[in-house]
Amino acid sequence: MEKIKGLINPKSFWYTLIFTISISSATLLILINFSEINLIDKIFDISTSISSALIGGLIALTVSYSQIKSTREIEDQKRKTIERATIIASISELETLEHTLNTFCKVGFPENTKAFIGVDSLNEFKMNFLYVLNENELNEFLDIWSKLFLLQVDKVNLNEDSLKQKVQELLPKIELMIIILKKKNTEI
Repeated sequence: MEKIKGLINPKSFWYTLIFTISISSATLLILINFSEINLIDKIFDISTSISSALIGGLIALTVSYSQIKSTREIEDQKRKTIERATIIASISELETLEHTLNTFCKVGFPENTKAFIGVDSLNEFKMNFLYVLNENELNEFLDIWSKLFLLQVDKVNLNEDSLKQKVQELLPKIELMIIILKKKNTEI
């Protein structure tokens, strides 16, 4: 019952109910005041008109319920599609970043910081993460993002070993974020 209550639009319900009562009342008044037939015919006509109005009201409620349910299902499907696309794109971005950082830890870091840190790419996904991550996961992601950003700024002041150490501290967090996102993708 609670599920049905939640799906029926309160405005539609009250409008339909008022409409049904109005039609029934109007039909009743017309039959009583303007009819010259006997009382049994009046009662029969009144009951027929009331049942017709109630059936009409029920049909209107059913149609309203179906439309609301259909709209909610479509909206839910759209939301899930957007979430999946965000997660898949984010997993791909993080896997590329992880691979790049691992490679540069082995072969050395280039002069162009943006080439290996990828902060700009991650920044594009930052807002989308608000919809798919809970608060702790989002904080974890923002921590990764801010550390990558600081590395971009500090690269000039860090020697190769310090840079390598900071990147290696960050890699497990990136791996964990990839695992979290893959799990979320299967849950949707």
